[in-house]
Amino acid sequence: MRGQLFEITPQPLREAKALLAGQNGVLGVQVFGDRLHIWVEDGGLDESALSELLTSRNITVESIRQTVPGLEDVFMSMVTEERVMSVPNDKPAVEVHDLVKRFGSFTAVDHVSFSVPRGEIFGFLGSNGAGKSTTIRMLCGLLLPTSGTGSVAGF
Repeated sequence: MRGQLFEITPQPLREAKALLAGQNGVLGVQVFGDRLHIWVEDGGLDESALSELLTSRNITVESIRQTVPGLEDVFMSMVTEERVMSVPNDKPAVEVHDLVKRFGSFTAVDHVSFSVPRGEIFGFLGSNGAGKSTTIRMLCGLLLPTSGTGSVAGF
């Protein structure tokens, strides 16, 4: 993922989102409850510039900080980029072969394989600790697998 991610708690939220979404150097704006996650280009807007922009339009900034992307941020950046739509119709949108993730002696994901055709809705069902989130984190690039392969939209 490119750029930097900032988490801002502005008031009013909708006006802040609309203002930020139209700014040069802003790659994306997502609402997370009472907060906004703003992707900006590397070397572009920083915390003080974002704060000044908002306050100049009478938007209160309760907090602002640079943060690391979470699962939802990575997912949203992937689905909004053009590359997702460039998957050929005959290729799976998601493909996983023998995916394994171990944390020390604990195996969180044990040789998982599946394929999801383009346009299909797919879900993970399982009890707590079954490896659902760990699998998704590997597919989003937040965790490296111990072994096996996985691709989303050919990447």
